[in-house]
Amino acid sequence: MGKRKIKRNSPSLGPETERIQFSFKHLEVDHPDFRIENCSADFFRALLCKVKQYESYTEQQFIDINHQDDRVQFYFGDSAYPDGFTSLDIELQAEHGWEIKLVPDARRHSPEAAWRAYGMLLGNVFYFVWLDPDHRIFSDRHPAHANNKKRQ
Repeated sequence: MGKRKIKRNSPSLGPETERIQFSFKHLEVDHPDFRIENCSADFFRALLCKVKQYESYTEQQFIDINHQDDRVQFYFGDSAYPDGFTSLDIELQAEHGWEIKLVPDARRHSPEAAWRAYGMLLGNVFYFVWLDPDHRIFSDRHPAHANNKKRQ
């Protein structure tokens, strides 16, 4: 399946000045592993707090790799879902997605430490696709996740 890169369609503002916006337009609520029913009220509270925090960021601040402790771009091929966001139209599918850690300061073995939201960034709009209270995309059994733990 061929995947294309998405081109930026920004009118006059650039990534240094455009504020991040969020959309649930592509949220996949019935995915077998990322069902919306699996998310607690506390999960949604953490998600909304994270959205509130990021709404003041410019696109450039959001993608800045110096802040990958709570958000990071990842390669689907290294995940437990190597085909990526297959529910999206082919024009929107990409090899990379974005992960947002909802509670970056949570204690390592607390349930909140696993809370993630996944999506894609197109221009200055972050589209949520999967909500993952169990961190299934890089489970402890997944080789890429195990390698990341060794490096920490």
